[in-house]
Amino acid sequence: MTREQCCLRPGATCLIVGSLCVLVVRLAHGDLPTDTGEQALSFVAASPLYPLIHLSDWLGVLVWTGGLVALSASLTDRTAWAIGRLGAVSVMLGAAMHITEFSIDGYALPTLANTWATAAPADRASLEYGARLVLVAIVGVVERAGHPMGTTLILFGLAARSERYDSALCRTGVIFGAGISARRDPARQAARGLPRRHPVWWRRARVAALDACRRRPHVAPRGRHRTS
Repeated sequence: MTREQCCLRPGATCLIVGSLCVLVVRLAHGDLPTDTGEQALSFVAASPLYPLIHLSDWLGVLVWTGGLVALSASLTDRTAWAIGRLGAVSVMLGAAMHITEFSIDGYALPTLANTWATAAPADRASLEYGARLVLVAIVGVVERAGHPMGTTLILFGLAARSERYDSALCRTGVIFGAGISARRDPARQAARGLPRRHPVWWRRARVAALDACRRRPHVAPRGRHRTS
């Protein structure tokens, strides 16, 4: 059995297991309300498994990434091998950005939510503002994370075509990759005159991010008095 054949079966297994893991975890995650910091923290505080869900997600992404890297090593055609290596680099970059996003979400929000749940009403405003800042960080990562993932599917679709896999599989990878890249890039869609079709949580997160940039908790000035 050649090295390429040894990589094919484990790669396909990791790809399927990782995909199923991410799908189940995404369904368990639910739709995080991000209209206000209070709603986000209330949602997270009511979900004790929130950190575990995010840990499971990025473990699934690691398994999925390992599967694609192994599949790239199973390619025998020279052109397919070169494209597959580029795809492996792209998927590792996308996985790193995705894990960063879910690490921020899975640690920062539960930490704030646990403190917020037991805080006095007067102290909750600053924690809710902190939650909005976390959403800003998440949006900043998500804004770019879709590009490597979309590019990955396109590259592996082209590699599969060079390797003479089924043409339907190749077209599926290219179409899904292009769709992910287009969906994740609102500026490109706006330039084409298309509506910015994002998931509900994405649109809400952008609103919360802009709100966090405009608003700050009120702090009374000290040592400055206006004389009439």
